[in-house]
Amino acid sequence: MTKKPATLFPHTYLTKGDLERILTHFAPLTIYCPWSMDGPIQGAEMADESVVKVRFPPEELRPEENFVRLLSEYQRWMSQNQDRGYATFLSATSEKNLSEDTPWEIRQMLRQTGQDTRDVDVSQEDTLKWHLTLHLAHQLEENLTGVQEVLERLKRQDSPLAGSIEEGASSKSPLRDLSGGETYALAEDHHIRQILGAWFGLFGGYLSNHDTLLTLDEYVMDYVTEMFEDRGRRLPIDSEKLMPNESDLGQDQVVSENLPGLSENDRKDPILFHLSGKTIILFRAKGIG
Repeated sequence: MTKKPATLFPHTYLTKGDLERILTHFAPLTIYCPWSMDGPIQGAEMADESVVKVRFPPEELRPEENFVRLLSEYQRWMSQNQDRGYATFLSATSEKNLSEDTPWEIRQMLRQTGQDTRDVDVSQEDTLKWHLTLHLAHQLEENLTGVQEVLERLKRQDSPLAGSIEEGASSKSPLRDLSGGETYALAEDHHIRQILGAWFGLFGGYLSNHDTLLTLDEYVMDYVTEMFEDRGRRLPIDSEKLMPNESDLGQDQVVSENLPGLSENDRKDPILFHLSGKTIILFRAKGIG
């Protein structure tokens, strides 16, 4: 069967198993990563570039050298403030001016690196925020993947009470009814918007009008399609046309939407502008959800 090229969206992290399932149906797969990030594939050597293409932002969008130190300092701060780190930081960096309500550690960190929003131009400010946002989203996805893997192992085990319950009672693990799809990294709308904005800010210039964007996150799919509901009819794609041999999908699931064009007013939104005219696919591989 002829495979369709696709771009991973907006993930910068992918497990080896997910990559293998995606490449069964889509190739080449393009993965975009911010500067200063290690390889996007967990536990795997990078595939041949004819199959997997990893690209970084344009050189003019490379953050200054002190970015790595800023990221390291913030990650250390976040490890000590897990109850507020990620959401608080994204909220703080979304403001044009840092408020007095912003935790002083974050304000001090930005000032020490010469990146206070009052002291830099818009391009430098955006470059910093976009990179930080995607690095933090990458870390969060990696952490949640680890949680999902632990849950999957526990769900396959018998209940620890199996040897002590009455005959005839169920001894299956109480975790087996849990869905792995409930643990997604990007569940909050304002977080999704910031991540999409950062992704398009760094990589939007690489995209063509009719590219296929592939996501593993149902919340991203819902967020994107809902953005277009009041701006034109969404056209579902026949899966048999997208995948000529549907039986090859096995247990994998594909949901796709052809996003419409926009009016001039709607195109003022940079996220809508970049999504306009593209196909977005939700891919759910075996073992996901």
